[in-house]
Amino acid sequence: MSSKILVTGAAGGTQGATGNRLTRLLREKGVPVRAFVRKVDERSDVLHEMGAEVFAGDLLDIQSVRQALKGIESVYFCYPVQAGLLEATAILAQAAKEAGVKFIFHISAGASSDQSPSPWGRKNWLSEQILEWSGVPSFHLRPALFFESLLRQSAKAISQDSEIRAPFGSGDGKVPSIAAEDVARLALKVLLNPEPFIGKAYQLFTSNPSLNELAQELTKLLGRPVRYREVTPDQWIKESIDREGSANQEGTDYLSRQWENFLNLNRDREFMARMAKGYGLFKMMTGESPTPLIEWLKLNQTAIEGDGPFQASLKRVNSALIDTIVQ
Repeated sequence: MSSKILVTGAAGGTQGATGNRLTRLLREKGVPVRAFVRKVDERSDVLHEMGAEVFAGDLLDIQSVRQALKGIESVYFCYPVQAGLLEATAILAQAAKEAGVKFIFHISAGASSDQSPSPWGRKNWLSEQILEWSGVPSFHLRPALFFESLLRQSAKAISQDSEIRAPFGSGDGKVPSIAAEDVARLALKVLLNPEPFIGKAYQLFTSNPSLNELAQELTKLLGRPVRYREVTPDQWIKESIDREGSANQEGTDYLSRQWENFLNLNRDREFMARMAKGYGLFKMMTGESPTPLIEWLKLNQTAIEGDGPFQASLKRVNSALIDTIVQ
């Protein structure tokens, strides 16, 4: 029997739901999972039906995290784009060290750097350092923008106005991106064989469309013209607040800098050269092919048009359960 893995973010959410997707994949393999959730509700009930042990707790409460880590050898740590990341990381690092945890898979951010123009990127870099200081063996994955996040940001404009709107200049710049499901697939491989990845930090993307190219693909898929339209950063932030609400200042700040960061990356010849060569990393790490953007768009047409959740994968596994929790 495999050692039990603690998966944070297991209930799912609106920013990729990688913890939920990973819980499903681990349970399909028969791996014991302790699913860390904020509260017991219908989503945690589905996790229980999958065979996961549900633990309701708070990542910002060290006593809660200590309790969650009892008997755990490996942890999948993801924290949403909201306040509290560094405190949660410090709490996890301390509690994991006390508990003798042998491995932490850390979802960081594609923009992670001590010199990132994004405050969220700088915080994620510090989060990585905290885990390294703890001495608990860790691996840091810096994924690109999730397909889910990109299309969720644009779903209302696509549905109502046949537009993709962003403060992204001409729309010809490349957007490094990846399916959230592929992040979960990679996490599964690493958690089941962590040794080769300890102490490493990898940036990962599987696609790099421009917004104009994305609009062309959506035009073919939806059977109506879809175009990219540039908006100002202030207009972008207003749309974000209208969509997400104003309570999550961390998320709003992150979104406001996201497209500026992408524009800067497109001016960085060294980064563009690395990106042009970067497609093989996912297959090298997993032995599998990543989800093609075009196939992902087809699978998620209903969600893109604003009427349903994003699907968990190209495989139709436990579809009734997936629809309940991945949203």
